[in-house]
Amino acid sequence: MSLTAKATTASASALTTVTELGTGSDLGGVVAALYAATAHDQHKNKTVPLPLLRVAPTSLAHASLVAAAAVHVPGIAIMLATHESNIFEPLAGRVPILLIQYNPLPDLHSLPPIAYSYSESLEFSLEAIESALPKNSPFFKYSGPLTPSTVLVIPGTAPFLFESAISENQRVGILRISVQRPWSAKHLLATIPTSATNIAVLDFVSNFSNAFGTIFLDVAASSATSFNIKEIRVHGEISENVVANILKSAISVFDENAAFMNLHGDIVNSFANVTLSDVPSKEIDIEGPYVSLLNQIFKDRLNLSNVISEASVLQPEIDLKPKQIVSTARSRFIEQAKSLVASSAVSKGVTNPLKAWLQAQEPDSNNASNSVSLGRKAHDALGAARSYQQELSDFYEESGAHLLSPPTLVTATNKAATTPASKNGKLTGTSAEFGLGLHLSQLQERDRFIIKAQEIVASKTLPTNASAPLEAWIAAQTIGTNIATTSTTHGQEAYKHLSDVISTDQSTKYLRDFYQESAAYLLTKPPSRWILGGDALTHDIGASGVHHVVASKSNVNILILDTQPYSEKKNSLSPDTRRKDIGLYAMTYGGVYVASVALQSSFAGVVRALTEADAFNGPSVVVAYAPRVSTAGSASGSGVLVKGGAGLAATAALAALKETKQAVDEGYWPLYRWTPSAFGESSFCLDSEKMRGELEVFLERDRHISLIAAAEPTLELVPSVEKELQADVEAKIKDSYAALVANLNTTPVLILYGSDGGAAAGAAKRLVAEAKQRGLKPKLSVMDEYSVEDFVGHEHVVFVVSTAGQGEFPGNSRETWKALQGLKKGGEVDFGKMRYAVFAMGDSHYWPLPSDAHFFCKSGKDLDAKLEALGAPRLVSIGIGNDRDADGWQTGYKLFAADLWASLGVDFVEVSGPAVMVGTDDAIKEASNFLRGTIAPGLEDTTTGSLAELDQRLTKFHGIYQQDDRDIRESRLRAGLEAAYSFMVRVRVPGGVATPAQWVAIDNVSNKLANGTIKLTTRQAFQFHGIVKSKLKKAIQEINHALMDTLAACGDVNRNVMCNPNPSSSNVHAQVLNFSRKFSAHLTPNTNAYHEIWLDKKMVVTSEDVEPIYGKTYLPRKFKVAVAVPPYNDVDVFAHDLGYISIVDGDNLIGFNVTVGGGMGMTHSMNTTYPRLGDLLGFCTIEQAVNVGEKVVLVQRDFGDRTNRKHARLKYTIDDRGIDWFRNEVEQRLGYKLQPARPYTFISNGDRYGWSQGAKGTWAYTLFIQNGRVKDEEARMMKSGLRTIADDFVRRNVEGIEFRLTPNQHLMIAGVPAAEKWKFEAFLRKYELENGNLSGLRQHSMACVALPTCGLAMAESERYLPDLISLIENVLEVNGLRDDAITIRMTGCPNGCARPQIAEIAFIGKAPGTYNMYLGGGHNGERLNKIYKENLTERDIISELTPIIEDYAKYRANGEHFGDFVIRKNYVKATTSGKHFHDVEKLPTKVESTGQNGVLKIFAGGGSWIGLAFAGLVLAFLFLPLKNE
Repeated sequence: MSLTAKATTASASALTTVTELGTGSDLGGVVAALYAATAHDQHKNKTVPLPLLRVAPTSLAHASLVAAAAVHVPGIAIMLATHESNIFEPLAGRVPILLIQYNPLPDLHSLPPIAYSYSESLEFSLEAIESALPKNSPFFKYSGPLTPSTVLVIPGTAPFLFESAISENQRVGILRISVQRPWSAKHLLATIPTSATNIAVLDFVSNFSNAFGTIFLDVAASSATSFNIKEIRVHGEISENVVANILKSAISVFDENAAFMNLHGDIVNSFANVTLSDVPSKEIDIEGPYVSLLNQIFKDRLNLSNVISEASVLQPEIDLKPKQIVSTARSRFIEQAKSLVASSAVSKGVTNPLKAWLQAQEPDSNNASNSVSLGRKAHDALGAARSYQQELSDFYEESGAHLLSPPTLVTATNKAATTPASKNGKLTGTSAEFGLGLHLSQLQERDRFIIKAQEIVASKTLPTNASAPLEAWIAAQTIGTNIATTSTTHGQEAYKHLSDVISTDQSTKYLRDFYQESAAYLLTKPPSRWILGGDALTHDIGASGVHHVVASKSNVNILILDTQPYSEKKNSLSPDTRRKDIGLYAMTYGGVYVASVALQSSFAGVVRALTEADAFNGPSVVVAYAPRVSTAGSASGSGVLVKGGAGLAATAALAALKETKQAVDEGYWPLYRWTPSAFGESSFCLDSEKMRGELEVFLERDRHISLIAAAEPTLELVPSVEKELQADVEAKIKDSYAALVANLNTTPVLILYGSDGGAAAGAAKRLVAEAKQRGLKPKLSVMDEYSVEDFVGHEHVVFVVSTAGQGEFPGNSRETWKALQGLKKGGEVDFGKMRYAVFAMGDSHYWPLPSDAHFFCKSGKDLDAKLEALGAPRLVSIGIGNDRDADGWQTGYKLFAADLWASLGVDFVEVSGPAVMVGTDDAIKEASNFLRGTIAPGLEDTTTGSLAELDQRLTKFHGIYQQDDRDIRESRLRAGLEAAYSFMVRVRVPGGVATPAQWVAIDNVSNKLANGTIKLTTRQAFQFHGIVKSKLKKAIQEINHALMDTLAACGDVNRNVMCNPNPSSSNVHAQVLNFSRKFSAHLTPNTNAYHEIWLDKKMVVTSEDVEPIYGKTYLPRKFKVAVAVPPYNDVDVFAHDLGYISIVDGDNLIGFNVTVGGGMGMTHSMNTTYPRLGDLLGFCTIEQAVNVGEKVVLVQRDFGDRTNRKHARLKYTIDDRGIDWFRNEVEQRLGYKLQPARPYTFISNGDRYGWSQGAKGTWAYTLFIQNGRVKDEEARMMKSGLRTIADDFVRRNVEGIEFRLTPNQHLMIAGVPAAEKWKFEAFLRKYELENGNLSGLRQHSMACVALPTCGLAMAESERYLPDLISLIENVLEVNGLRDDAITIRMTGCPNGCARPQIAEIAFIGKAPGTYNMYLGGGHNGERLNKIYKENLTERDIISELTPIIEDYAKYRANGEHFGDFVIRKNYVKATTSGKHFHDVEKLPTKVESTGQNGVLKIFAGGGSWIGLAFAGLVLAFLFLPLKNE
């Protein structure tokens, strides 16, 4: 198509502006217009060496066309100029600038500014360039022997190494390329010596692929019939040795059958020597999930051209049968036909023609061409048979679409072919171009049929009842596939009426031929056409199938899998092929649907993208991230390597999930959808949560700034507040000036710390505070935030390092240690100028065995020794901070700090007051203005995902903990990113009872703002994880709208009040629940801060908050309350600071036995911390209960230890002063004595599962929820099912329904009317929510969250306990104990969130994969357990438990619980009080008679004194002969 260009010249800048470039123009027309405009500019100003073409495109497609055209125009750079320049950013870096920078082009102004054909404009450009270039710099230059047999084509203008290396006897010449675009075949052939028969093309590549280079394709196209042409690819850096190998290869390559040869150059840092032959022998199937998904979405509409042939995507174990266009519907029909033939249910008159047709469908069948005729015979036979065999009717109705249409399965080998080969007259090959060609051929056949149909309708030879549906079918095909899905109905009707017409004498041969062909189109749904591709499609986009698909403008979709793991992409020795850029490339065409997806990140996103791609009427490109996962034993080890036997698939799936999560969360793999026609809400949809969140924040700030700019708001401040703000600003100015003056002449000190639990960070901050007071200039940082090269440049560096696990470095210092281990003294890094000091921290009793003593402070000691070995001079000797010293680590710190200040010459400086950078918790609370702090402005800070450290302590009072994803913490640190911060939000639910509407609200928050799951806690609260800072306020507001809150769910206040969810009497539960809510409200903090910060209530500046119970400093530590209803102790009432044991008279609650002083938290190997069960204080009536509880809180407020948080709980207050003192203090404040405790009985602390009926006739169902995590799994759609049940109750307004959270992390749905029970059971069955056959051990299990979010976790808990239980269940099953109720609990640290210290079997994490095992807790929650063995791995746990369980099965008494048994049999001693929890007595040796060889085994433990005496006599008798000798 022709095109005109209107050119104007700007005299100052010599810019040529092309203002009219039609989007409908072809490439040649644009080239001619650009060239004409450039020539005009050159004529006007001959001094311009490089004309700049300024183009104003009208669309992205237009800009792409101009950019492509510029390749063919010499001496031009392009600048895109448009008011929507951001749209054309994808072209940045892609618009070519030619390398020809010589004198201006000759005078070409005589050319009219009109279009030329492509060939004319190209030839004209070549002549113009030739005349403009210096005579010694033509298009191509040859050097070497006069009569070479081989010519080596080298790109670039300075191949000096090659020219100096060639010799006459090699008969290899060098052909240098000076100008690649525009390419001149005429000049190439004129330059090559006539003696040459072979041409070897050299290509420098970053990685090897099956795609030929552009220069090779140019040379081959210019001289394919005259020479043997092959390609030599070099990867790496060129040296003289490499040049010699290349010249040898230029000859040897022609002795090989391959079309190319790969050579390695010298290794450079940015690339690694990788070839496609290095593929794994075993890999997890990556293709399968996507093919399965395509099948599920499009079913019988799917036509899949599977072009995957590289082993990087398709595992070699798969049977590589020929497969190209695969029609799912046809494949299914063929299988049905085979089953019908094999069933012998029909006569031979039907089976014989059907067999013949089936044989014609086989690959390489000689009868493929007769498929339609054979199918017609089978179709006629079926039609006749269905009149007496009704079961054939459905099969017959479907058969026409397949029996009467040609085969769609095209035979193809699995050999990768850049061009289709010929075999037995059939095309073969698996390239994308070949797959596209197959689709296009089918599209063309369909178009031809549509044209025939249009002609028949236009001829009016059909009656109206036949032509009308045929015309409607035609219309549906021409509109687009999104509407064409209705075409099947019209097609079936048209086919039926055509059949009637054909049976009459009025039909013509043309019409009969049309009818025979019509079944393949009228009776089938419009196909969804897909090409599935992998690595080979992406190495050279311009020469690959991607280019052809998007350029075809046909309704064909291509799905490309990027299989390179993100962890591999970050490796400097593994080049990132950046396949995600294909989406950017495709978008530049303007008429292509583009999406970037990741199945393991967003299943719904993949489904949405595939559906939209199918609906788009044009080409679609979907790029999918599918990291390959190799199993142990793969040949190359490429991809993410996983090991294991059983459970390998799950392990591999988890590895792929983590890899995808990291790539998406860190922003490497963006999730988006681009729709040019904008048929959705917008043309571009960003699906990446993190990126979208950041964009929303940016847009929100932009709107906010716009509002400020658009108006002049007036702010009215209370005068006192205004003065206060002014004074504050002035104080800050003075402080800044003082700091500036003080820092002019100060000694810098860099303080680096490695800390997991916060102790080392606290010590480092104390050093910083003291250094400032002594006039130094300290700088504080995490170790891994500084590279070795950075910190060795500092004059003074102090390291503060704690010890993790078995002498390991903390997570935020491991990278530094790894880097140091690889260095040697005298190497590239000079440590001689850095003076250092190390303060090592640890617990000398953490690993109590003498053989483990070297673990104490191992990380700090190793660091100190390594720095000394590297030649760094010391500031002082290593300091040791031992948690076992009198003042803990501070004892060693004081000695270390004194030496450090002396070495720095500042020990003489007098320091006034304690040098503490971060205040005590009470100081922080008092200064927070009733829990406000700087939380509000911190939420507005978008530069970080975290809050300030002091604010993190305050947000706990608001029910919020800051956390980060520890699974990816180290990888983000290596990438220079901050931790993946998010927040845990706990919703206070007094008594654990919520309505269906509240459950719906909680479910909404989890889906929209959290990580998609709900955690039911051990204290009957809801808990969310993964809420990012930008969504935090929105989450709190939505929780508040559901009439719930998070205030006081954490912090040094009374937390969520627990109560028994399932007493046998509904009346009692109502009374207990009412008391729980009343007491919770009474102890809720009175501050307005919560409403101001989270609910946007206005701050009241004329009055001050008052906390009548707590005061400004609140309580010394957290405070927990529980209410139990005997005989069930499911709340573990003795494990809390304050407990109420309900005393019931018939169906009425009359009062409570009050317990005080319980608590589970402790610290490993610190015996001064311990769990404790509460003491009975006395009895109070219902009317007195709130007042009694308040006075208990007040005594703890006034007498609790506020100097040591590890000793601040109520249990220590009572142990320090005595229970009698405490009772007297409470009674003095009450003004009356408490009554003696009433009798009660507990029988269990577990839940009762399944159905139970209350006194009022309503029903309750208790669901088992593994560790309280409500989520959807393949086997059990828990979350969706509960949401459906809640929605149904809300929609129908069923009254009295309650969702009760149990203290054991399960859920009871209560108040179900008898008439609703059947419907509820139907929901349970539909979503597979019924509890099933759970073991007694699993029913009584409980675990805390632990990794990856809890910052205190030392080991796994929630994610691991279910697997461990499965292993223990095997042992129980063998011993006949599967149904026995045994409580088992696990936590990732010793803080006791799952109350493990009162379980019969408990595991408390000590390090990754390592646990302490405790035995002997009371089955009813009335006795603490005792440590049995320390530092056990999984194998150790099973090994230790197996003989105990076997013993229990054999020797337990009738009705004896496991916890009681292990005490009676002396496996552990009973724990009589919290103070004696850590006491471990050495048990007597076990000896018993085996009955063999007269050997005796004596059980000295667990029997009476008579048994012990007898054991002593036996031992004395045995040793008596030794004494006599």
